[in-house]
Amino acid sequence: MNANQIAQAIAGPIDPDRVREKALACLIRARQIAAEQAEDDGLWFVAETASEAYLQQELRRLTRAIEGGQYGPLP
Repeated sequence: MNANQIAQAIAGPIDPDRVREKALACLIRARQIAAEQAEDDGLWFVAETASEAYLQQELRRLTRAIEGGQYGPLP
């Protein structure tokens, strides 16, 4: 039994429209958080250590992915 079959056995049939709505709501919230973080000076200071530089690099990478810049536009 695969994961989809297990989910259907537990919760009933999966409604693709509901799944899309939930995914879109999550994406919208992620983009809101990314926009808030872009305005937070506490996250964009000049890195003084390697760990700070790495954190900022990965935060920027995550922001690009959420905004669709690195992987193309999102619907």
